[in-house]
Amino acid sequence: MVPRADIYEGAKAVTVTVDLPGVERSNLEVTFERGELSILARREVSSVGAMKILHREFGAGSFHRNFSLADGLDAEKIDAQLRNGVLTLTIPRVKPVRPKKVEIRGVH
Repeated sequence: MVPRADIYEGAKAVTVTVDLPGVERSNLEVTFERGELSILARREVSSVGAMKILHREFGAGSFHRNFSLADGLDAEKIDAQLRNGVLTLTIPRVKPVRPKKVEIRGVH
């Protein structure tokens, strides 16, 4: 199982969406370190009682995906939401650091 993912880049943030039908929040782990986004998930098969399975495409399983993202993203302010089987991660950009003029002092 390798879910589909889309990555969008905007002026203020990068947004990642991943299709995860049937994945519970408790079976999902997302980490972001040094520009690397890692998503681990596990989908468990729900029982169908006494019914016989004729065809199954949503099987149980685990997956791990990594994405290399742009520099300058704020790992401390990631917003992650799992809604209707879609994981949406919004990773804001760090405010750019402006050059600072350094005063040089010396003895006259």
